[in-house]
Amino acid sequence: MDKHIMASLKRTKNNCSVCIKLAGVFLCHGCEKNFCQLHASEHREHLLKSMNVIYHNYDSVKQNIKGQTTEQYQHSLMVQVNQWEQESIEKIRQYAQETRQELTITVRHRSDNLKEKLEQLKQELDKARQTGGFYENDLKEWTEKLNEIRRTFAGQQTININEASHSTPFISRFSLNATSNSSFQNEYHSRTFQHQHQQQQQQQQLQQQLQQHYDYDQYKQINHSHFDDLLPAQIQTSYSSGQHKFQYVIERYEINSSILFGIISELTSSDEDPYRNSSFYGWGSNDLVYLGGKEKLNYNKYRSDYQTGGQYELTIDCDEKKITLKNEHTSQSYELTIDLHKCPFPWQQHVRLWLRSNSEEKSHY
Repeated sequence: MDKHIMASLKRTKNNCSVCIKLAGVFLCHGCEKNFCQLHASEHREHLLKSMNVIYHNYDSVKQNIKGQTTEQYQHSLMVQVNQWEQESIEKIRQYAQETRQELTITVRHRSDNLKEKLEQLKQELDKARQTGGFYENDLKEWTEKLNEIRRTFAGQQTININEASHSTPFISRFSLNATSNSSFQNEYHSRTFQHQHQQQQQQQQLQQQLQQHYDYDQYKQINHSHFDDLLPAQIQTSYSSGQHKFQYVIERYEINSSILFGIISELTSSDEDPYRNSSFYGWGSNDLVYLGGKEKLNYNKYRSDYQTGGQYELTIDCDEKKITLKNEHTSQSYELTIDLHKCPFPWQQHVRLWLRSNSEEKSHY
């Protein structure tokens, strides 16, 4: 090939990629294009403008993130959970009230029907005795009527309230759906998966161990023959906002038994002596109240008054920084204001039972 033609092709290849006329004396290492001195300055200015756009977008994202803090976002979600909790409790109360009404009507109807049949039979017997006009067939008929009334009465005593194990739940279960396309979110889930799996295994083991002592659809029942910490499903749950209510019914209570109702900070160990846990706020037996681990007798006129069949409601109010214990039998309520320096958030339920014998004291945790 002619040397003149080859030289011309080489010069054209190294010309400015914008004007193509002038020599491309500057090579951009990003786009790998050649630029003359004029267009090299324009290309650099274009890069700086693009950088400014990125900075502007960064500031916009930063302001959006600052505008809604993690605490605010968490609180908005907690409000939804609290609303679901209250609606579920209301559904249970309504269903329980409907069942009470149905039970009252059923028992009353059966009782009235039996009384009416008994009265009719009595009138027949009185009349026959007065007139003396009765024979073997009459005696047989009255005996059959009396036996029928007796069988009906016995059947009335066998009314049971059973849980419909195959029925559709009327309370929808909450599920936490957190999705993200970002790589750091996937990395976070990868790091925390093992820890969450361990927590789930611990909760499943606790539920299996305590399943036989609890009715999860009614109350958390206190079984004195085998118990420790009274929180199977909520043992890993902590609270930092909202109001949360928990109900307990005591199946059996003895003089030597001891019960604690209250909270501790998640930051302290639940394995500590419950009476001396520095973050413990709550109520116990023998009219004792615990304020940051310190005992107070009859504080705010507190009376323990625990008894077999007693129902108690523990309310944890994080927003007002207080807890309340209500005795459903006496309608008496007791309230404690929590010092966050002694019992900082997050809080956990601290409800425990002890069994004491004459020779030793047994404490179940």
